[in-house]
Amino acid sequence: MNVTADSVNLTIEATPGMVITIEPGVTVSSANDLPALTILGAASLVNRGRVIGSAGKGGSVIAVRQFPRYQMIDATDGGPALSINAPVSIDNREGIIAGGGGGGGAAGYEEDMKQFQLFTANGGNGAGVEAATAGGAEGAAGGLAGAPGKAGTPGYGYLAGGGGGGWGANGGDGTSMVSAITGQGGRGGEAVITNGGSITWIGGAESTSRVYGVVR
Repeated sequence: MNVTADSVNLTIEATPGMVITIEPGVTVSSANDLPALTILGAASLVNRGRVIGSAGKGGSVIAVRQFPRYQMIDATDGGPALSINAPVSIDNREGIIAGGGGGGGAAGYEEDMKQFQLFTANGGNGAGVEAATAGGAEGAAGGLAGAPGKAGTPGYGYLAGGGGGGWGANGGDGTSMVSAITGQGGRGGEAVITNGGSITWIGGAESTSRVYGVVR
């Protein structure tokens, strides 16, 4: 079976002896926290394209009416790239298998002198099909492939959103010089979830620069 066009949340039910080939230039991605590619049954995978988990979303701080008058929206985790449930051989010498990067944590502080004010710095988004983004205010830059997002370094603005994580890596935490309104970065997504199955790597295994995120 050849995958010749970009696909989203692709599920393949393998038949005996099936060889699944992802052609060069093709990206199999995810629109949610489910795996980008799910293979049910024993098969051989030849990946010459990209299998990329969904990007984690950066956290934020919003104002609300009830005490304490703010709500922390947590950063989300990156999604997994590949899920299997049986023995699968993988030739990844020309491809990329990468979990999504975790979103960066947010930060905020409030002032209540004459009128309540809430100042915020959102976290950056993790890497997915698109690159990771920087946190808000004096936030840290997003991580490169495989590199975690960094926590921001607040300056005169007091706040820094965490940078989004690179492929398979955690997002950075939000930081604040004047309050404890800070959020943690999301976790990086798995490269492969085996679900009791097993992998025989023909090439391009997790010890190389072609797999980002844990294999479990």
